[in-house]
Amino acid sequence: MKTFSADAFDRRRNEFAALRSVQHVVPVPQVLPTADPASIRMTFVPGILGQEWVAQDGPDRNLRHTRLMQQCGIVLRGLHDLGSDAPVEGVPGEGPVLVHGDFAPYNLIVDAETGELQAVIDWELAHRGSPVEDLAWLEWNMRIWYSPDDQVLEALYEAYGSLPAWRDRHQAMIDRCRPPLEASRRPSFPADVAERWAVHMERTYAFDEVVGRT
Repeated sequence: MKTFSADAFDRRRNEFAALRSVQHVVPVPQVLPTADPASIRMTFVPGILGQEWVAQDGPDRNLRHTRLMQQCGIVLRGLHDLGSDAPVEGVPGEGPVLVHGDFAPYNLIVDAETGELQAVIDWELAHRGSPVEDLAWLEWNMRIWYSPDDQVLEALYEAYGSLPAWRDRHQAMIDRCRPPLEASRRPSFPADVAERWAVHMERTYAFDEVVGRT
């Protein structure tokens, strides 16, 4: 059961519409009936979060990262093809494809033993947009938190089937970081949160292309 706050009707609507639209092409929990308008009931998906899988250290770390990125590339290709081939009702935006909006390891459930992708969760930011949004945000998360080998990111784009221009990916990363950076500057946020996001943005501006340079 996922419950939304009273002011999050739009996010619940987005998530519900996205889950119903992608269930045949993307691994997601099945939506179950509920009489509560402030929640979504879903089937339980066993496994661990993808961020736990990629954070594990050891000699197979690069293999773990590569395997997950390959699966993400395949899933994102299917998602973006769905959004371009047919209309998806109930999500905002006017872009060419359906975008998850927060596609990152923390929103993936994988098998704890094999790393096999079991489900993509948290679709409340789903919208119609550009495919580079999902790809760039996933790349950003890997680079900020896990410092993967260049070949790991290459595996993502090889599995996806195309590589958006670096200038587009880089700009998408910057654009995606701006809202949380601005939000973190509000008086209600702890100072360390603003400092952390300022560092993230500084690092993001300094990023260079790493895919295909070897």
